[in-house]
Amino acid sequence: PGQTEDQIQPIESDRITTTITSGSLLAFPANIPGIVNNFNSNPLNRTYQPRAYATDYTIPERILQYSVSWQQELPYNIVSTVAYVGSQGSNLFLRSVANKILPGSASITNGANLPGGVGVINHLDPITGRVIGVNTVREFDILTGSVQQRPFAEIDYKTSGGSDRYDALQTSLSRRFSDGLTMNAQYTYSFSRGNTAGSNEARTGGALDDFEYDRGRNNFDVRHTFNISAIYELPVGKGKKFDLHNGVANYILGGWELGGIVNARSGLPIEVLVVRPDVVIQCTNPTAGCTSGQVLALPSTISAASPLPAGFTAVVNTPGGGASRNVRRPNVTGQPFYLDNDRFILNPAAFSTPAPGEFGDLPRNALRGPIFRQFDLILNKKFAITESVNLQFRTEVFNIFNTTNFLNPAATLNNSLSASFQPGQPFTQSLAGATFGQLRQTVERTVGLGTNRQIQFALRLNF
Repeated sequence: PGQTEDQIQPIESDRITTTITSGSLLAFPANIPGIVNNFNSNPLNRTYQPRAYATDYTIPERILQYSVSWQQELPYNIVSTVAYVGSQGSNLFLRSVANKILPGSASITNGANLPGGVGVINHLDPITGRVIGVNTVREFDILTGSVQQRPFAEIDYKTSGGSDRYDALQTSLSRRFSDGLTMNAQYTYSFSRGNTAGSNEARTGGALDDFEYDRGRNNFDVRHTFNISAIYELPVGKGKKFDLHNGVANYILGGWELGGIVNARSGLPIEVLVVRPDVVIQCTNPTAGCTSGQVLALPSTISAASPLPAGFTAVVNTPGGGASRNVRRPNVTGQPFYLDNDRFILNPAAFSTPAPGEFGDLPRNALRGPIFRQFDLILNKKFAITESVNLQFRTEVFNIFNTTNFLNPAATLNNSLSASFQPGQPFTQSLAGATFGQLRQTVERTVGLGTNRQIQFALRLNF
């Protein structure tokens, strides 16, 4: 509801596409009549890609919020507040894939009728028995004899029914301006968990139909958050505690303000993913000379001249497909963090690729990235001109200690299947990818929270 992409779906659903991969039609300038003729003469290559909506789709999303707080005045003009704040989301937006790859596989003699009810069909050479062709079959494909038609591509499927929960202990101390000092401090200890982030933040489910597989930390689940800000007007100058009784001295040394802001939080969730193709090949006949159960990538070209290795057949790797959405999670095999140069980074050896037909056991957003901390300084000087007019010179130092605050590291493992690297084996850094788990990028801001050390000056006339 309310998404622009949904509002234009009737237009997108009527668009039929076909792709030309070779031949004279690719020449420039484009041969428009030839392309149209090719389009009309190859109806089996036309593919619709509408969006699908569940028949029980319910709107709107519902958020129930509740809180209770206790406020107490303390000595020195300080007010404390302790609160429990909670919320529950229901009927939240969920996404998945329709027109999934069917489960199971079968083998037929090349040229025979295509069997229904399986997701992968292997065509066997009648003489050598090796696979010389592979069909991947989706739910809405039409199989007629030895011909496969695919009128619909993989379809974005939308429904509702997701849920999440937020619980937080929120505390604060505040001091109203008195004796030259004002202060505010807040600390929050919180949890946010669910099987979707809801609304436009919902992503395709990791296990397609099993949305509970994605129940875990939400993207905005931050365990600890702390900030404190204070401004102190120095008690020097005319009418202050330390009146220098000298007009020039009071003018120079009076009217100063010193302030600071401290921000800190624990790390943001990290979702570790692994690139997994929809279909792989597996040794299903070790008597032909292959290692039983060995898994390799599906070759880009399969033909009588380039058959699959002896004993191998194609099988469904990620149930239902959806590899293009890259939402697959790996298995956990060890400790996910290790210390390198005093920084925690992801250990690729803690993860492995799941076996064909299985989903990874790493929960969604199970890990946390680096913490954030920053201290800013403010220094002001007021020069009184008249009773109602003054000139203010302001100095602001962002991140005065030049603390390095890193973004979450790259957390997607490569598809590295080979004879020497199989599902279940721990990744190495080279197989995972050169940047996997490495803290290589800092929080990016031009000015303010997250910047490197920056100093700016301002001159302001107040009247």
